[in-house]
Amino acid sequence: MGVVRTRTGLFGAVALGLVATATPLRLGGSHLLVAARMPWGTRSALRMAGSTAEDDEIFAPGELDARVEAMKEEAAAPLEEEKPKKQKGFWEAFDETVWDLFQGRKEKIWAPDRRPEDERGPYDKSKSTLSWGDETKVDEALFQPLAPSSDPKKVAATETPVVGLANQGSLPMQEAESKNDDVNLELSERLKRLEIESVVPDGPERFLEGRQLAELCFAKYGRYHDMALLRNTGQIGFNIYGPGLGDRRGFGYTEEQYLQKLDTVCAMLNDFDQAWYVREFLLEPIYPRRGLPSTPRADTAVTLRLNTSPTWRFVDEDKVEEWFTLFRG
Repeated sequence: MGVVRTRTGLFGAVALGLVATATPLRLGGSHLLVAARMPWGTRSALRMAGSTAEDDEIFAPGELDARVEAMKEEAAAPLEEEKPKKQKGFWEAFDETVWDLFQGRKEKIWAPDRRPEDERGPYDKSKSTLSWGDETKVDEALFQPLAPSSDPKKVAATETPVVGLANQGSLPMQEAESKNDDVNLELSERLKRLEIESVVPDGPERFLEGRQLAELCFAKYGRYHDMALLRNTGQIGFNIYGPGLGDRRGFGYTEEQYLQKLDTVCAMLNDFDQAWYVREFLLEPIYPRRGLPSTPRADTAVTLRLNTSPTWRFVDEDKVEEWFTLFRG
């Protein structure tokens, strides 16, 4: 017995009259042409018709019978039933279509999917290292109100009449008794800075890590929103966007990528000495600011302007430029 396989195909072989005796055998839904006799002339004709080394291997003594038996066994094996694909309901399909029309296309441009191909798909919360609201997985000290500085110099500066109150930092500083007295002016400015910095906490509470930032966001908004620093027309904003980790429609980062991004955001905030200001904001109750929504939405971010921080005036502009130049590439 033998199987005819050539480059010209089955019909080409028949047309050439190369198969003298053949019986169609149906195996597993496909036809297998079995030749009862395969004379040497036929094999030579097959080579002339374009047979390959693979053909010669198939026609080797005993090889053909083994292959036919293997195909019979495969055909006799029970076929695995394919699970029917779940059909989307009308409203589910309609909702996805509307979302893609009004927001989905924009979001794919603003926030492309950066996940590796093999990690895309539904988010598996069971493998998450974040708390998802489980208080036993987070240090409760993270959510305590920030205490002002206990530095004696800063405390004393708040009690110096020439400086005034830290909460009135936007008011013009009281003029020195003598405009020509540079020493008094320098001292006054120094005291003013100490007074302003007295609201900044001491110790580790002054800084943040990416995981802490994520947990503060979840504690306030109930979701692990995407966050970033953005510079626009001279203003530096800490933005909290609508999309978040575990979204039903998908999120552009894996959990690891998300935390790495937040680590970078915190590195910038720590370098600007503004992490405490963001932390203070995330510990505040939710309320609208300047007509913006109180919570992040798909089309609108919640923005905290770092320029409104009382200590922003002391941030080195060159340092800010270096960071944003780095990410601009």
